[in-house]
Amino acid sequence: MDLKKIETFNEKNDLEKTNKIVFEDYKSILNSNMNNEFFFKDLLVKCYEKKLIDDENLKRINYERIELLKVQLKYYTKDESSSVLEEDAEKILDGIDYTISIYLKELYEEDKRLKNLNKQNILLDKLKNEELSFMFQNGFKIIKKKREESRLLFLKVQNDKLKTDNLSYNDTIDRGMGIFFTTYNDFFTPQEAPCSIDYQLFIGDIGGDIGCVGIEYIEKYLKTLDLENEFCRNFNIQEISEVLNGYDRESEFLLINIFQLIFINSIGRIICGKNLNNLNITESDRQNIYNKLKSFSYDDLEVYFVKCSETCVDMLNIQNKELKKYMNMAASDSVKHIYNCIKLNKLEKVFISFIDDSENQFIQYIDKPKLSNSKFRAINEKIRNSVETDNKIEIIKNNIESLQDIVDMLEADCLFESEYDEYFKTLSEIEVVLLFKHMKDFDLLNICEKEWQYKFKKYLFNLNIEKYNLIVKYSEKLKII
Repeated sequence: MDLKKIETFNEKNDLEKTNKIVFEDYKSILNSNMNNEFFFKDLLVKCYEKKLIDDENLKRINYERIELLKVQLKYYTKDESSSVLEEDAEKILDGIDYTISIYLKELYEEDKRLKNLNKQNILLDKLKNEELSFMFQNGFKIIKKKREESRLLFLKVQNDKLKTDNLSYNDTIDRGMGIFFTTYNDFFTPQEAPCSIDYQLFIGDIGGDIGCVGIEYIEKYLKTLDLENEFCRNFNIQEISEVLNGYDRESEFLLINIFQLIFINSIGRIICGKNLNNLNITESDRQNIYNKLKSFSYDDLEVYFVKCSETCVDMLNIQNKELKKYMNMAASDSVKHIYNCIKLNKLEKVFISFIDDSENQFIQYIDKPKLSNSKFRAINEKIRNSVETDNKIEIIKNNIESLQDIVDMLEADCLFESEYDEYFKTLSEIEVVLLFKHMKDFDLLNICEKEWQYKFKKYLFNLNIEKYNLIVKYSEKLKII
């Protein structure tokens, strides 16, 4: 090989090495935590620090950036010579940087999708060779497109909204988000998101993005909310309401995430080997979950939860790949809190039980009609004239039905001594509860004024504790009409 060929070979080899180093530096920049709001400036600074951009290019970019600001300010003042507040000028400059960032990120995402097969430094080449005005124009087009796509997605979210009483959820969808689409300024301040969003998504940082603002924030918020709604719509709204109510009776006022509560209860049902036709987690279910998970390490618990999430996907026949991905992220995200709760054996607010409404509902009892005075006196006389206790009880059972008539009969001295006890033994459960409720007005714990009250008190205290407690419980819920 002659000397000239050797030199050419060495030059080519050196160039390949240089390109490889540049590409590796370029990759390391993009793999670092880039600031989404100021992606353009962040990229520029890091490329300059790595000496991927020289002073000449940096000066050119800064010059073009200021020229863009001048153009924007002319539009802002409608080509008048009026001055602009420094604060407003800074916001407009930030808007320029944000718009260019949108364009560069779009290229970066496309590059990632293609896995950079050509090993090109696409963004670096753009910074070196493309005018900022061109980047700005294309970024503005992308923002307009994202705005329209987000508007359509917002209409879908409104249409698919869960029928829940949670105020933060309803206010965000019904009022807070709609403000954005009527007040968003995509030309001067696209980095701002004028809206009121109180409802918290389960994965709060929307995928871990740093500085996700403006149309990107709205876009990602709506996409995530739509995924959460899609999952929740697999369940009856009454089941969802039961879970929320079980979490807190005043859940409508809390800043909670509905998806989180429903998703974790679904995982709990799967851990217990149950179907998802119902979302309730009983106390025994919770104990079962604790027994199964208490020996898990943190890493094992995370693997197990992701596996349960995949089972949930299969059971609900979920086809949406983005939702599957989000559910697995949610499963991993849940582990830290659940792991700590397992260690403390405090799972009541994690795997939620429905509230037994029967505990709080009143039982209405419609009393039978009271006997006429003449008929009541005749029956009382007949009871007194009977010698056998069984005969007395039979007369009472066949003729006296209303609570007031029973009380009047007992206070009319128709029964004596052991006859009271024999009669009380024949009472139905509801009759015992009715008499007990009546006696509470006279304070059962004080000395009874009437013999029958004393006898009835003695009868009650001779019952087993479970039966006595049931009588007390039902008497508190009973309403006599």
